Amino acid sequence: MKQELIEWAATELSAEVAAVAAVLAVESGGQASLPSGRAVVRFEGATFRKLTDGTFDASHPHLSMKSWRDNNKHVRGGEAEWGRIEEAAALDRDAAYKSASYGSAQIMGFNFQTAGYPDVHAFVADMNKGEEGQIRAFVNFIKGMGLDRALRAKDWRSFARSYNGSGQVDHYAGALADAYARKVDVGDAKPGSRTLRVGAKGPDVRTLQELLVGRGFKLGAIDGHFGGLTLEAVKAFQSAKGLTVDGVVGPKSWAALRAGS
Repeated sequence: MKQELIEWAATELSAEVAAVAAVLAVESGGQASLPSGRAVVRFEGATFRKLTDGTFDASHPHLSMKSWRDNNKHVRGGEAEWGRIEEAAALDRDAAYKSASYGSAQIMGFNFQTAGYPDVHAFVADMNKGEEGQIRAFVNFIKGMGLDRALRAKDWRSFARSYNGSGQVDHYAGALADAYARKVDVGDAKPGSRTLRVGAKGPDVRTLQELLVGRGFKLGAIDGHFGGLTLEAVKAFQSAKGLTVDGVVGPKSWAALRAGS
């Protein structure tokens, strides 16, 4: 993420650069696009179910589910996450694109109007063009939701409740506060910027978990906490790739995880 875009957003929102960087760090690790050039995405099956009235619960339970918690075991991560969107789009195109979060700010598709777009398809097209459109959408969304005041005040609980929903307020508020306290910059915010081991928490761990799941390694919930199940998955991945099996995710493990993502 270009520093000048972060600074522009902070100016537009009358907020600290560190506060804006903290939000982007927590939402996406500061990553805007995938190797293909398309936006970083995460499909949400509970949203798809709501928008389609549960029509596909029985036929496509991996795409349509009652709780956001059920989505974690189906997340593929990386480029493969677009595969989930495309499969859902074959069932209901509008609902599918509205049911995913996009780009560095991970704005849900159903928020396209608040983000400044006439329809969800114009929104997705702009998210796929890269950082500039994503940051414009972020600024529009923050203003449209009235979250600029909470961002300026660093009222992370209020911000997390409105931005991420009521399901994990403590988790997101804590991650935001931690990212702000560390004064992350866009370089620090990129996924894989720090070595991870048991006990680590935050967006880097969530990215790690999504990459592992995307490669077929089971670890339970994708929750941003590096616990025992994540450790087992890391060791299994390292063993499969001929890496040192120490459960520590350093540069070599990150590179292997990203290869082909």
